[in-house]
Amino acid sequence: MRDAAALIAALSIMQDPVSSRLAKRSPLPRGMTFLLEVAAGEDDALEHARKLTGQSDEALRGATGFFVEQVLLARSASHYRVLGLARDADGRDLRRHMALLMKWVHPDTASHNAADKTIDRSVFATRINEAWQTLKSEERRGAYDAALAVEGATRVRRDAGRPVKHEQQTASSAGGLLHRILGRLRGSP
Repeated sequence: MRDAAALIAALSIMQDPVSSRLAKRSPLPRGMTFLLEVAAGEDDALEHARKLTGQSDEALRGATGFFVEQVLLARSASHYRVLGLARDADGRDLRRHMALLMKWVHPDTASHNAADKTIDRSVFATRINEAWQTLKSEERRGAYDAALAVEGATRVRRDAGRPVKHEQQTASSAGGLLHRILGRLRGSP
């Protein structure tokens, strides 16, 4: 059974695009592989997503593509986030996500998935390839992880003493975003 949490988040963000700002700062939801399979137009994933959501292929591809653009490919995203994975992901998952994202940006797939046939997602290929090149080997990945640790320590020192906004506190809980999205889909506040 595929985890649909990321797909549900994508559909919710498509309904309320402003929520993508919070999603950029929140941990990624479970089910990112499934979301990327839908975005890449894989037939079995689309069929499963249609059955789960009752949405059309066009709506599913649109929502998942918007999620990839806004949440994974955000300007400040780490290489792990660009590939839709956490830092503890194994090499096989990194490779699979890179392949799905490259399929998503490929001109034939992108134009096939677009209603107006003029989408050019190839501009994202460089970021995806850079993330993959950085994380594909243990040596490069180790050096990148060390750089992230230094950057994180610098950010903590820089932010020390600043008040934390309520929105940032909500974003810090792993399930915060998903809980809000599911509540909104069910009609709860």
